[in-house]
Amino acid sequence: MKRILLTCIFLFVFVPIIFAWDIATPVGSKTNSIGNCSVALSEFWSCHNNPAGFADYNNIAVGLSYENRFLLKELAYKNIGVIIPFNIGVIGITASQFGYNRYNENLIGLGLSRSFGPNLKIGLKLDYIFLKHSIDYAKIQTVTFELGIQYHINKSLCLGAYIFNPINVKLKTFNKERIPIIMRIGLSYFVKEDFLITAEIEENFENNFSYRFGLEYEIYKKLLNISNKFVGIEFNEVKHIFKDVLIEASLKENKNNVVEIIELDDQYFDNDEHVSTAFKLI
Repeated sequence: MKRILLTCIFLFVFVPIIFAWDIATPVGSKTNSIGNCSVALSEFWSCHNNPAGFADYNNIAVGLSYENRFLLKELAYKNIGVIIPFNIGVIGITASQFGYNRYNENLIGLGLSRSFGPNLKIGLKLDYIFLKHSIDYAKIQTVTFELGIQYHINKSLCLGAYIFNPINVKLKTFNKERIPIIMRIGLSYFVKEDFLITAEIEENFENNFSYRFGLEYEIYKKLLNISNKFVGIEFNEVKHIFKDVLIEASLKENKNNVVEIIELDDQYFDNDEHVSTAFKLI
């Protein structure tokens, strides 16, 4: 009873933030550990974060992600993604859910990512969004889309840009709430093959700018990667600086070209637990 009461108080106090769509926040333990920088990264979880980022995938891949916010299952953020390469480009299928059975935000997406030459990648993703309050209310639903671009200035430097819901769709609610437009632009720079610097700016049209910065250093790439970051985030003119550790364990590629990547992220500053895993298949 005490747990439910605390959850209800939290939802009441922070309902503008929660209703501002947690399902549009970046996905993946690596992204979460480098200050949520994602727009200029090319990896599996780009199928959620920037549809341009998975254009180079040549294998079928499946990934799962689970984030337990504030150690409350009622604030869980669950994600799944599938990447399938075709001749026309790479298809990404995603599903996300934030919340629990009495309140949840859901997004199902279908994306297409293509390379246009060696430097330019563009991705488009269509989204079906529905919100469920409880079994006593009908679910609220709508559709929108996302657009992402990545341009590799050279082998080490990449510029990324992304927009979610550019048409600012309206929900059929009492106060006609709108899903916010979210825009991100950023850079990623590999100082060396094992040392990444990344930064980006996000504009959520319901909030102020968010400034993000992250570092990743791979100590042992073959079997175990340990990355130490120093991250600074500025949001609504309130600045938080913290340090966390990402432990990423990966199995070596075997003769069947099957690779498993498991990422674990314990953000002790935010009291969150985040686990994600991805599999490359033939």
